[in-house]
Amino acid sequence: MGLTNYHRLFIKDYSRVAEALFRILRNNEFRWGEEEEQSFENHKKALTETPVLGIPSTNDPFILDTDASDVAIGAELIQLQAGAERFIGYGSYTLSKEQRNYCTTRKGLLAVVRFTRQFCPYLLGRHFKVRTDHNSLRWLTSFKEPQGQLARWLEELSQYDMEIIHRPRKQHGNADALSRIPHVEECSFYTASSLLTALP
Repeated sequence: MGLTNYHRLFIKDYSRVAEALFRILRNNEFRWGEEEEQSFENHKKALTETPVLGIPSTNDPFILDTDASDVAIGAELIQLQAGAERFIGYGSYTLSKEQRNYCTTRKGLLAVVRFTRQFCPYLLGRHFKVRTDHNSLRWLTSFKEPQGQLARWLEELSQYDMEIIHRPRKQHGNADALSRIPHVEECSFYTASSLLTALP
């Protein structure tokens, strides 16, 4: 686990691949079944496959694709090189028990915060785009008087020159590999009055 965790930047959907094995480490009871065996085999395969990653340049624009599921968040850092999208690195993170109770909007913003931190050396000080299939994130940064966790996250993101772009889920397959069942939920992360002040 330590070896694969060290190479997680180069393994796509690492948190999804590793979830069953990390569950063993979190629990006191050791249980090895079909799911754990499959996760172990996927680990070995991920380490032996050659990642197709580009070499980042200082002149070409970056794109950060983010996604959130019920159990994990993921991201892919992409750079447009000679008109083609090249993968520069992957990011993934298994949500804690508390974070799994977040509404979809909150999880989506957590993904943006988490992975701008991870890829900060590439992104800070230059314009880049964030692509997400969660449309609400486009106007979250327009809140006039955010409070609590939202205020802290937006303050952190304010240091970046980023443009949030909505991309429909059917076009967002690369970052949406952590599949979700579409559903409608109540989100206490923002209020109706907040929505009205944020909308243009």
